Amino acid sequence: MTLPRAALQRFRLRAPHQRLQATVRLWCAICSKASRTFGSEDTVLLEFRTAPALEEFAAVVSAALSTHQPNRRQRDAIEAGPRVPLLVVAGPGTGKTTTLVLRALRFTFVDGIAPEDILITTFTEKAGREIRSRLIEWGTSLRAYLIAKARDAGDEEHVRHLTKVDVNRYIAGTLDSICEDAVRDMREPNEAPPVILEPSAARAVLYRRGEVWSELQKLGDPFKAYLGRYGFSGDPTRNNGEATEIVRTIIDRLVQDRVNLSSYAAPHTDKVFRQAILRIKERYESHLSRTNQMDFALLEQRFLDRLVAGRLPRSMQSLHMLLVDEYQDTNPLQEAIYFELVLRTGCSMTVVGDDDQSLYRFRGATIELFRDFRERASAELGCGEPQLVCLEENYRSSEQIVEFFSQHIGNDPDFEPARVILPSPLQRRVVSTSGHAGIGVIGMFRDDPATLAADLADFLHRVFRQGGRIPLSNEDTLLEPILPADPGGDLGDAVLLASTVNERGRPFRGICAKIASAWTEICAFVVVHAIDVARHGDFGAGLPREVEQRS
Repeated sequence: MTLPRAALQRFRLRAPHQRLQATVRLWCAICSKASRTFGSEDTVLLEFRTAPALEEFAAVVSAALSTHQPNRRQRDAIEAGPRVPLLVVAGPGTGKTTTLVLRALRFTFVDGIAPEDILITTFTEKAGREIRSRLIEWGTSLRAYLIAKARDAGDEEHVRHLTKVDVNRYIAGTLDSICEDAVRDMREPNEAPPVILEPSAARAVLYRRGEVWSELQKLGDPFKAYLGRYGFSGDPTRNNGEATEIVRTIIDRLVQDRVNLSSYAAPHTDKVFRQAILRIKERYESHLSRTNQMDFALLEQRFLDRLVAGRLPRSMQSLHMLLVDEYQDTNPLQEAIYFELVLRTGCSMTVVGDDDQSLYRFRGATIELFRDFRERASAELGCGEPQLVCLEENYRSSEQIVEFFSQHIGNDPDFEPARVILPSPLQRRVVSTSGHAGIGVIGMFRDDPATLAADLADFLHRVFRQGGRIPLSNEDTLLEPILPADPGGDLGDAVLLASTVNERGRPFRGICAKIASAWTEICAFVVVHAIDVARHGDFGAGLPREVEQRS
C-alpha cells in the first residue's frame, strides 16, 4: 500500500517532540487510507445499513429539504470524488452556495467526516454567516430525516452515530477570521495574543507615525505624482491622507502578491519611489512587531510561515475537507495558504467561483488565480488534473436578462482572457430557470454623469417607493408599472454596474482613472440624490427623459 505523499511529508517535517504523536496519527491515517481505497474511489465510509449511498444523497436532500433539489450539474459537483481538487465555475444565480453547502453535508452524512474536520472559507463575513446558517439549518433537517429513517428500519447503531453529529461544529468564515483563530492557537508558551488591526486602524497607525509625510517632504511633487497613478483620479495626491491611503494599499499588495522585494527595488525608472515605499513598509512593520499588532496581510503571512515551518493549529490537525467560496477573489498569499494546508493535512480541496467576476479583481485578486487554478493545483499539490464542473442554470434572473448579459459578455473582448478555458466537449452555457417571463432590460442614457445620476435616483425611488409608475419622455402615457420582485425589495437591492468603461474603448483591467472617477461620481450622486429625494420629495422635473425598454 502506498502512503499519500502529503502524509509522509507531514511526518517528516514535524519537530522531534511531536513525532510520537504524529506517528500515532500517521498510523491512523494508514488505516483510514486503507479503508477509503477499498472498492471504488467514492466508496462510502459509513457502513450502517441505512446510511445513504452517494448516488442516493440527492434523493435524501430532496426528501429532507423539499425546496432544495439539486440539478444535474449541481449533483456532479456535490458527488465529485475527493481524491483530486474540484473546480466549480458558477455564475450569479446558479446556486453555488447551495452546492457548496450540500457538498460539505455530503461529506458528513455519506462519507462520515465529522463537521469539525471540514473547513469552509468565503470572502465576506456576511457570506460566512449565510453558509454557517445553511449548514446548521439544512444539516439539522438532514440528520433528523436520517435518524427517523434509521429508527424505522431498526438501525440503532446508525441512530447512535447520527445523534453524535454536531452540525454546529463546521469551521466556516472568512480566511482572515480563521487565520486569527489559528495564530492565537499556535502561540508559544507565555506569548501574548496579537492585536489584529482592521484596515481603518492600520491606516491610522501609518498616518500617525508620519513615515509617509516624511517621504513626501523629502521627495516632493514627483513622489505625489507617482502615488497619484494608483489613485482613482490619476492626479497627484493632494494631502497626507490621500498619500497614506495609497501607500497602505501598495504595502498590502506587496505582501498579498508575494512580491520579491529585491526585484521590486531593482534598477527601474521609479526606483527612488519604490525604495521610499519599502522604507515606509519596513518602519511600519517594525512598529507593529514591537507593539504585537498585525494587519490582515501580515496575519495571513504569519499563518503561512507557521504552516511552512510544520506547525498546524489544533483545529486543523485532523482536517479532511477544504472548501473555498468566491475563489475569484483570492490573492496569491491566500492561495499559498490553501495549498500548504492541503500538503500538510492531505485534505481534499474544492473551490467555487465566477470567472466573469474575476475580471474586477477585488481586494488584490488576480485573473490568473482562478483561470489557471487547475494547472497550478496539479503542479503545486502533485495531484492529478483537478475535476471541473460548470453550473449553468440561473435561478435568479429572467430569460431576457440572462440572454442580454450573455451576449454582452460574449461581445466584450476584456472578459474572455479572464475566463476558465473549458476542455472539449464542455461548452459555456447559462440558461434561465427562474420562471420569470416577460421581464425586459431597461437602458437609461444621458449626456453627463450628474443628469444620469439624478434621473437614475428618481427612477429607483419611483420603483421602490411609488409603485413603479414611470412616465414616458414628453408624454402623458405611462409604461406598465415596474415593481420590485415578489415579495418585495428596497433601494439597497439595486445593483449598479458600469458599461461606460468599455464603450469608451478602455479595458476594465487597465481602467483609466478618469473614467473610474466619472463612474464613482455617478454612484455617489445617485446615493446623495436618493437620500435628498427621500427626505424632501423634491423631484424637480425629475422625469426620466429617455427610457428605452428592450425585450
